[in-house]
Amino acid sequence: MYDEIKAQLSNAYDRKVNERNHRQIQDWKITDRDHFLKQLATNQQNNLLEIGTGIGQDSLFFQEQGLDATCVDLFPANVEACKEKGLNA
Repeated sequence: MYDEIKAQLSNAYDRKVNERNHRQIQDWKITDRDHFLKQLATNQQNNLLEIGTGIGQDSLFFQEQGLDATCVDLFPANVEACKEKGLNA
């Protein structure tokens, strides 16, 4: 049953990857990312591991801020979207 559910989810994510790549980031997420970036800086952290990264929008933001970001996702289309952005996925 797990394999069937995983396949269904993968198909759903694969169909929507381009749409998610062009979706505007919501204001609350921008605020949360900025807050998290400040926390990382305060603790002198330079590495980020994002599990369930999706298309990598957040990891890309953190990489652009100088962090070493690594992306992990269950679905191949999401991993490819991350790699297309130049992310380690």
